[in-house]
Amino acid sequence: MLVTYPLAALLLGVLAAAAGGPVRPGAVLWGSLYGVSQAIGVYWFYAAVSAGPISVVSPLAAVFNAAVPVAVAVGVALGERPGETASVGVVLAMVAVVLVSRESPADEDVRTHRFTSKVAWLTVGSGVAFGLDFVLLHQAPVACRLWPLFFARAAATMLVIAVASLSKNFALPSRTPLRLRLPRRCSIPAPTSPCCWRYRNGCCRWPAS
Repeated sequence: MLVTYPLAALLLGVLAAAAGGPVRPGAVLWGSLYGVSQAIGVYWFYAAVSAGPISVVSPLAAVFNAAVPVAVAVGVALGERPGETASVGVVLAMVAVVLVSRESPADEDVRTHRFTSKVAWLTVGSGVAFGLDFVLLHQAPVACRLWPLFFARAAATMLVIAVASLSKNFALPSRTPLRLRLPRRCSIPAPTSPCCWRYRNGCCRWPAS
């Protein structure tokens, strides 16, 4: 994030300038809030996935990601009313995600990563933050085009750098690239070649480091 966020902000700045559009206070405000919410959501989601079972964390976060914009649009601020078909679809989607996320004792990921109360709060927080992204971005002026996205990534970049500095985790990645070592005798086989069949069935092994 210390590398990708600044690069993304720079790229979005160039694209926003090329696309044109006025820079209004609404684009700065709502775009910045959107970026902060996005950065917090990503951090909490990664923390939840690293500590808990991804088979539970990911679909549960998706439930809140979908529910928050609907709840805000329908009941809080926007006053929108989805049709009957859309309402049934939302309910079925949430029920499906809950069923998919049920823990199985035979699941190795569930056995090694427990869904603790801390993981639950991180999951709920990340889902709510992701859901707020859509609500906040919806408030940005349409005439500003890509400027809200630029201010969003700029705000997220400043937040990430500040948190990394305060937590003493401000360290750039190593210059040594991660090299993918392939077997000499098989390399990357074509999908239809016999070597590909042997590769998929364990004939070719990764070389020992």
